[in-house]
This record gives sequence, structure tokens and C-alpha cells, in this order.
Amino acid sequence: MPKLLILCALEEELPPEHNPYKDITVYTGIGKVNATLEASKVVYGDSPPDRIINFGTAGAFNQNISGLVECGIFVDRDDSSRFNEEALITNPHLLRLSTGDGFVTSSVKECDVVDMEAYAIAKVCHMNGIYFQCFKYISDYVSINSYSDWRNNVSRGYPLFLEKVNDYFKNPI
Repeated sequence: MPKLLILCALEEELPPEHNPYKDITVYTGIGKVNATLEASKVVYGDSPPDRIINFGTAGAFNQNISGLVECGIFVDRDDSSRFNEEALITNPHLLRLSTGDGFVTSSVKECDVVDMEAYAIAKVCHMNGIYFQCFKYISDYVSINSYSDWRNNVSRGYPLFLEKVNDYFKNPI
């Protein structure tokens, strides 16, 4: 079975006391820099994983998206240069996620959901040939109320995510 590692920004999103996989979970902290540093530590460490799953919360633009979603197209919304690739694509049939360091309260160009870490982790995985999956719990819908909605919902998604991890261990790909 491939060696799996879960990366999650905050303990609030995947509480250690409710996480049966805490021995394979790394909490990165919020933002692209923290996510890049932690992902790099595990990738370049003594026993790198074959697969990294990122779990966390995300804001959505589409009111029809809810619950736990899987993302497969990742963009860096903070990169306004033309030097970096447009998107990292792990599965073009999944949702498009825009990662940036600011909390989003208004429209973002061409994406389904927004977060603050996934692109950075996807980039580290892509550069090192590590299989990457990303599951996000829709904690809020992008608006002026996004932050308070996120605060109220930050811990609600982990049971759905743990079901996915349980399924993986029953039927590893």
C-alpha cells in the first residue's frame, strides 16, 4: 500500500482527538508559505509519502456546491505574473480551486472554491512526483459574511473527510 500523508492547515478543521489517522496527519498552519514549508519537510524527509491528501475548509461561489468536495485544478490567485503556469491539474473533471493568502469576501476570477493552502501543496507534490488529492469542506459561501460563516463551520467537515480516508484504506488505489 502506498504511504499516505494527510496535510491540513488547522487542528480545528481535523481535531486530533477525533482523528484516527493523527499519526499520518501534519498540520501546516494557514497560508501558502506555511503549507509549502510543511509539505517540503515531509517530501524531502527521511520517509517521503507516495500520496498526499490535503483536507481543509473552503469558500464556494456556487450556491449548489456543499458538503465535502474534491478539487482537481489548482491556481495561485496571488500570482499576477505571466511566469508561472496557469493551473496545476491533477484531474480536469473536478472542481477548480483558487489559493491565496487573503480571506476571500468577493468574487475571484474563474474558480469554484477558494482556500489558502492547496495550490502550494499541489505544487510541491507536482515538482516531486507525489500523487496529490484535495478534499475541501464548504464552510462558507463567498460574501461579506464569509469569515463569520467559516468560524461557525470550520469543524463540521472532518467526519465526511474521515469517511473518504476510511474508504481509501479499505480499497487503496
